[in-house]
Amino acid sequence: MSAKNHVFTLGIEEEFQIVDPETRELRSHIQQILAGGKTILKERLKPEMHQSVVELGTEICNDARCARQQVVDLRSELAALAARDGLKIASAGTHQFSQWMDQLITVHERYASIVKDMQQIARANLIFGLHVHVGIPDREEAIERIMREGTGADRQLRIWEQTKDMKVVVDQIVAETYEGLNVEVGHAG
Repeated sequence: MSAKNHVFTLGIEEEFQIVDPETRELRSHIQQILAGGKTILKERLKPEMHQSVVELGTEICNDARCARQQVVDLRSELAALAARDGLKIASAGTHQFSQWMDQLITVHERYASIVKDMQQIARANLIFGLHVHVGIPDREEAIERIMREGTGADRQLRIWEQTKDMKVVVDQIVAETYEGLNVEVGHAG
C-alpha cells in the first residue's frame, strides 16, 4: 500500500483523578461515576485498579481532528458527571499529596490477581496516564516503521543522553504531541 493511500487510525485513552473539590484529596468514588455515566458514555468510561481513577477512551478515529473532538467531548461529559456528585476531575501523572495506601482497589478479578502477584508494587502504582494508540493496518509495515523511526521513548532517551536536561525532553514530547495535532505550541517553562 502506498504512503498516499495509507490509512492510520487513532484511539486515545486518558486516566483521570477523582478529586474532592475542597480538600483536593483523591476520592475513591468510581462506582458512583460509573453508575451515572454508563448510560451516557457507555463503554468509553471504565474503572481502573484504584477507585480514585477513571478512564475515558475514544472510539477509533480516522484522523487527529476526530480524536481531538472526541477527547474534548468526553472530558466535558466526565466533568459534568463528577460535578453531579460534588467532585472534580484532574489530569496529572500522579497526585501531589494523596497517599497510595489510602486508595481503595476496584473489586475485579483482574485487579485482585495483579495485587496478589505484585502486592505493594501494584498498590503503590498510583499513576494517571494518557495513551495514544495508532493503528496501522499492515502489521509488517507497522514493525518496519517502528524499526526505522523508533518510538517516542527512544527519541526521549536520546535527547536526555545528549542534554541531561528534563525540560528539553518535555519540550520535545509537547512539540511532537502538538505536531501530530497540527497545533502550534510554546515551550514548557
